[in-house]
Amino acid sequence: MKRGATGAAVKELQELLNANGADLVVDGQFGPKTEAAVRTYQEQKGLSVDGVAGTDTMGALNGTEGTGESNNPDASGGSDLILAGDAKLYFNSDTGEHWVVYEVPDVEGGEPLRFGWVVETDADLEAILGPGKVANPHFTGTDADFTGMGVVPLGGVSELRPFENIEVDPFDTWVEDLAVLAEVKPWLLDEDYIKIAVQAAMERVDGSISLEEVQGTKWWKENNPAQRAWMETAHGDPAAADQLISDNRDAMRFKLAQAGMDNATDEIINFLADRTTMGTWSSSKLESQIAILVDPFSVEIMDEGLADFLTGTEWTPDGTRTEEGTVRELVAEWLGPIFGDWDEQAIAAAAGELRNNPDGELELIESLKDQRMAMMPNYTNRNTSYAAAAQPWNTWLTSQWGNPSIDDKDTVFQDIISMNDINEAGKLARRVGFERGYDKVVSDTANGLRGAMNQGTVGAV
Repeated sequence: MKRGATGAAVKELQELLNANGADLVVDGQFGPKTEAAVRTYQEQKGLSVDGVAGTDTMGALNGTEGTGESNNPDASGGSDLILAGDAKLYFNSDTGEHWVVYEVPDVEGGEPLRFGWVVETDADLEAILGPGKVANPHFTGTDADFTGMGVVPLGGVSELRPFENIEVDPFDTWVEDLAVLAEVKPWLLDEDYIKIAVQAAMERVDGSISLEEVQGTKWWKENNPAQRAWMETAHGDPAAADQLISDNRDAMRFKLAQAGMDNATDEIINFLADRTTMGTWSSSKLESQIAILVDPFSVEIMDEGLADFLTGTEWTPDGTRTEEGTVRELVAEWLGPIFGDWDEQAIAAAAGELRNNPDGELELIESLKDQRMAMMPNYTNRNTSYAAAAQPWNTWLTSQWGNPSIDDKDTVFQDIISMNDINEAGKLARRVGFERGYDKVVSDTANGLRGAMNQGTVGAV
């Protein structure tokens, strides 16, 4: 404040100067006597003598000299205001105006958002302080200080609605719920919207916000039609919006189960469903992200927001096993235990194709048929699987060797299947069975030898 200023702030200055030895008429007029008293006080305190009641001078007069509190909005010791919650009294030393300021905590832990209403008359100041109380600002600063702290002017203090019956901070519940609500209503974090919401909460009994006000926010201007449509729904029909959120989450749970993700948590279900609800992701974008979650070998690129979300959780998708059993069965049926012994990566990749491609199973079978033809060319019917080819040979070799069962991975058995020639198979089975000492083969060989010898003896007689 300097010469020429008038009003309640000047009266407060004059009272403070009188308390420090001046003898001024408290009339709210910053004239030559008040300026002289300011200069005298500045000399006494070792301040810059300019006759202007700036930040340092007012800080000294308010008892915060040398503490740095005059520039600290969080300084304690300011006047208690007859307003709900933690309203603070600020003082602009350039304009000589008092302000009522509410500090809204930042959801992400940064600097608070500050919203202010200027105290326009002495009567307003007395109304918020109480009769006979001297204003003691929590913060004194210049226009530049106010701007630097981002104080948003929302009008005069007379516009604040009555708070006589309210004993809690108007922002407490709102701030606590804001982070959760913003997960599906991201415009709540838009500074333009917050300004409107704060003003509505403080000045309107019902706290209502018009659609026209919403459409003037930065968020509205920067987002796509689908996102705007969601904002209109949420703003115009909250009950319908809540139902849509619930319905989309239920549908997402079913969709993930269909995709093979059996361990999806509520958090990941809600995250994915809400991207659709809000219009943030298109249906194709959603499908690609689900494909990534259930298939580690997907070529799709994971959304950064989804990646960040997963980083902050301990949940791991358990959808990659779906269809692997089908792949193993088909590979075993068509290629057998040797050529069908695929590694886990090959199984997972094929399973992913089955999950994501409606024709995936048919295409896999056709591929397996080609492979079977290459490894077993003696079976010219393309529709003959390894299992179909092996079964009769297994029965035959069991009878030849007298064994209760044949090891499918036995190389001799595999050779016999590949031959598909009963004469060559018989020679190989007898030789190997005799070498291995199988009783039936040894017995059959011995009997055959004795028979041959007997036939030879009779012929010689």
